[in-house]
Amino acid sequence: MIKRIFDLIFIISFSPLILLLFFFTFLICKVINKKDIFFIQDRGGHEGKKIRVIKFRTMDTDTKKISTFNSFLRKTRLDEIPQFLNILKGDLSLVGPRPLHFEYKDIYTSDQKKRFNVKPGLTGLAQIQNSYEISWSEQFKIDIWYVENHNLLLDLKIIIKTLFIIIK
Repeated sequence: MIKRIFDLIFIISFSPLILLLFFFTFLICKVINKKDIFFIQDRGGHEGKKIRVIKFRTMDTDTKKISTFNSFLRKTRLDEIPQFLNILKGDLSLVGPRPLHFEYKDIYTSDQKKRFNVKPGLTGLAQIQNSYEISWSEQFKIDIWYVENHNLLLDLKIIIKTLFIIIK
């Protein structure tokens, strides 16, 4: 409950910036990408329930290519701004294990399924550990450690480190 209140206070406090970034990114996507602005995908949520995660589309649906602009969106994580709607809805938290493809949930080990004990997050401990360079098994270990040890102070540290990574 405290985590949900924290998520809402954060979003309300930063809503002018979030809305500005959302609309600015939306308009540029509309001009550059022209169609299919959003990408919606089923992911595994809290208690293994299916959630629909929304992002700005960064891959051309026909060619499967990623333009320079869309690569920039991915690098800066601007493609994930629409997920603030998922947080408002209650499907995501600001911090938690990143939601993975829903269809994979049945192949996780019992230990890996612990990640469903908390809401998935917009950012997480594995993401600030340079997740592009660590193995899936290592990411699962980090996610499980987070599930077993998360608290508000850890979440604040993860948010701050995430912001530094994005700015860098």
